[in-house]
Amino acid sequence: MNARLDSTLEFEESQLQINSWQRGSVDRSVAGLDGVVSVDLGRRSRMIVQKGIVRADNDEQLTEKIESFALLVDGDEHTLTRGRSHVMTGLRVSSFSVDKVNRGGSGVWCEFEIRYVQMRVQ
Repeated sequence: MNARLDSTLEFEESQLQINSWQRGSVDRSVAGLDGVVSVDLGRRSRMIVQKGIVRADNDEQLTEKIESFALLVDGDEHTLTRGRSHVMTGLRVSSFSVDKVNRGGSGVWCEFEIRYVQMRVQ
């Protein structure tokens, strides 16, 4: 499946793992009372791990694309579009790692893994 980050960086998605939302809570105990008071803070965030392939015509273009992905580890929120219509917003890129570069045929490509934290419900 084709995917895009921020409508500019295109790649082929090979795997997507969407973990469940985490809930926040505050637990307090009070002297003289048995038990605790728990305040539910609602849904907080969830981790998303995506693997994909980025392709280019030559090593120089591939390096530029890889550097563009690496620049997304900036603390800002990003948007992931999968296929034609599935959009995920509020993504902060936690890490980006590249596997070895492969050469063959008419170009070069590499597999990568990118980890996101989705900050809020869409």
